[in-house]
Amino acid sequence: MPFSLSGCMAMAVLRRRVCAWSCNGDAAQRRPPAARAAAMPRRRDRWHSRCSAVAGAAHHPGGALMKATDLLRQDHERVSDLFRQCEQSAADERRSTLEQIADELQIHTQVEEELFYPAVQQVSGRVEDARASHEHVRRLVGEVEGLDPGSADLAGRLATLKGAVMAHVTEEEGGMFLDAARLGPDALEHLGAQIAERKQTLKSALLQGDRRAATRAAPKAA
Repeated sequence: MPFSLSGCMAMAVLRRRVCAWSCNGDAAQRRPPAARAAAMPRRRDRWHSRCSAVAGAAHHPGGALMKATDLLRQDHERVSDLFRQCEQSAADERRSTLEQIADELQIHTQVEEELFYPAVQQVSGRVEDARASHEHVRRLVGEVEGLDPGSADLAGRLATLKGAVMAHVTEEEGGMFLDAARLGPDALEHLGAQIAERKQTLKSALLQGDRRAATRAAPKAA
């Protein structure tokens, strides 16, 4: 049966789970306990705000359903904005933005691997390369999360991570997304609704600190 935790216990579970995803489970624990505790309320409030807005994310402003490729392209733009924000942030604000980047990448890659990639595999030969790119990004996230926000190495590591993510975005939008168009608009809209629902589940699970709900496999895309 799924369980949920609250307060600092919930966020501690979240911190460990995000670091496990990034292949460096001990990275965040290198920060002083006071710094980790101070970040917890900000992280909870940030996810609370996002979860309240995500329900309508599968629709265009006019009410039409969004295609899966449009929804994933929005994710790419959001992460790109976060990288710019992080580059311009003061050291004491940078940790929060780094955590947002890690969270966004975690959920984005998970919904792609659970739903989008299986659906487009029938029309695209690029899926395995995309999965390998995800693994590379996960390793880089682990390296960045292991650094103190004031570290002299952070700028270089962050630039490497950003370069890897944006290269993946370019390849995906210029290749796999074009391949996915062969599925047809109806299939892509249906897939977009599935992805939006799965993202809401994952974000809610992160908010609650529910590890089992956040990692439970989603149904296969129809």
